Amino acid sequence: MSDTDPRRYPSLDKALRDYHMPLENDDHIRRFCAQLGIREFYNVDSYSYIKAIRPVGDPGPALHIHYSYTTGFASEAEAQEAAGVYKHWKSYRGKTMWGVDHPLPWSPEAAPIDERRRGAGESRKTCPTCHTVLPASGRCDWCS
Repeated sequence: MSDTDPRRYPSLDKALRDYHMPLENDDHIRRFCAQLGIREFYNVDSYSYIKAIRPVGDPGPALHIHYSYTTGFASEAEAQEAAGVYKHWKSYRGKTMWGVDHPLPWSPEAAPIDERRRGAGESRKTCPTCHTVLPASGRCDWCS
């Protein structure tokens, strides 16, 4: 993907705003992205996560930054460092990948669209099983 790719966000802040990430998760996500040197962020077609590409020369997988967690850490040590005081765990994405929780987990009370980040009247539906934001098709990319 190039700098002119329309799916590429100009910054992590823009990606977090467009994805409607809760403000409580911002600093945590910024910290581990900075630790890994990540500077490229993409809107995937399903809009269920932000894809964060590692720097050139880093053989680790891309991170998938979801509403309440991130996957794609290359080792338990990398995940543990990224998690800080939050939980880290073996990822479903691959045998060697790990994930970390974000400070504000998903809950019905903390709906997946943060009102502080979006315009009034805008809404996006979530999957009733895994709670990721659904694409325009209305079919969950993870559960379908």
